[in-house]
Amino acid sequence: MVDALRRVMSSFDVAAVVKELEPLISGMRIDNIYQLDPKTLLFRLRGAGREPSQLIVEAGARMHLTSYSLEKPKRPPAFSNGRVMEVRQHGFERIVVVKVKGRDGDYRLVIELFGKGNVILVAPNGKILHALQYKRMRDRKILRGETFK
Repeated sequence: MVDALRRVMSSFDVAAVVKELEPLISGMRIDNIYQLDPKTLLFRLRGAGREPSQLIVEAGARMHLTSYSLEKPKRPPAFSNGRVMEVRQHGFERIVVVKVKGRDGDYRLVIELFGKGNVILVAPNGKILHALQYKRMRDRKILRGETFK
């Protein structure tokens, strides 16, 4: 009963999700990305000879494939059409790193599944391009143009 009410993922949950997603979405192309609300992104993925997939990411809470039809905004972000190269868990933390090959090099989509969470797009040069939430903390800054740490 308690698990049904849980709204956060443990490191074990993240490890299981990454192990499940890696073979399913690696090599697929990001067709579109939609921001459904301030903390939720929907990735439409496609690949040759594979069924199209939808990956939903809610910062701080969840990451999974869905077959539900969700209402989407009209305009996708600029890094759409990249190819998913790798999905991995950072150490044994509640952080998932999705490596995306884009026109200009390899981008990283860093998904934080703890606390309030965040989704951060890091450019090939290591600088932050976009984040769902920009913030300054004692030990790091999540700001556009800052080096991601």
